[in-house]
Amino acid sequence: MKSQCFGFVLFFLSAFFLNACSNTVSPSDDLENFPMEGGGESLSSANSSSSVFSSSSSETDSLGLSWVKIPNAKFVRGVTEISLSSFHILETEVTQELYADYLTLPIQKKEGDSLPVTNVSWYDAARFCNALANAYGLDTTYVYSSVGTGGVLLDLKIETKDSTVRLPTEAEWEFAIRAGTSTKYFWEMAEQAHLYANYYSEEGVIPVASLKPNAYGLYDMAGNVSEWVEDWYSAYTNESSLQDPHGPTKGSQKVVRGGSWSSSLTELASDNRQKGTPDEALYNRGFRIVLKK
Repeated sequence: MKSQCFGFVLFFLSAFFLNACSNTVSPSDDLENFPMEGGGESLSSANSSSSVFSSSSSETDSLGLSWVKIPNAKFVRGVTEISLSSFHILETEVTQELYADYLTLPIQKKEGDSLPVTNVSWYDAARFCNALANAYGLDTTYVYSSVGTGGVLLDLKIETKDSTVRLPTEAEWEFAIRAGTSTKYFWEMAEQAHLYANYYSEEGVIPVASLKPNAYGLYDMAGNVSEWVEDWYSAYTNESSLQDPHGPTKGSQKVVRGGSWSSSLTELASDNRQKGTPDEALYNRGFRIVLKK
């Protein structure tokens, strides 16, 4: 009798365990679809009317570069509704290997093909964009007469092109890091930061894509290296709506986003802004790029 009871208990426990396992949701299931519009609705907004796309929207091109396509989108920043036309953004920060394929690699504090390139000025990043655009046979965005002392691009004009490689605008970059969220950080809880961001670290930069991506499949949007964007730095406007904003037409400093390996947690916030003169090159700063086609 005792053996029969014991067998029944084992059978019951086994059935319970198997049922529990069959109802477990894998992490990838949570990222199957996520919002692209609607002012930063959370991933749990199952009834959202926003358009969605899958994390599988990453595309690898003929040069071996992986891009995430962002369809036409809208989000709200302050009092302003910002509309963005579709663009592709590089899945990772530009690496030392990729940079060296097109321009002379500057001295790196820490060397490695898969490490993000650092010690690059905004002007260096712009020249890289032009070089890659030429490789694709696309138009170049950054027009200048010559390279001056300290790498300054003389008589620089930033032209809006339909098909080009360029730095992301600040609006594009912010939409990309938020990945459908409206919270301070794109992860759910502060203690999860180390899963997504290399920050406050004595190690310095680490290989790109070493940590978890955000919900759009983008790596290192927070931490590792801070990133140049296209816009000149200024206070935000109070306009009710903007279409594909590129910021002011002139200024003295460029916007820097994302925080780096040397940043505190608060500097990783999705809305955190920093700035630097375009000729400034630091060992904790790099960039990623946008493809328009």
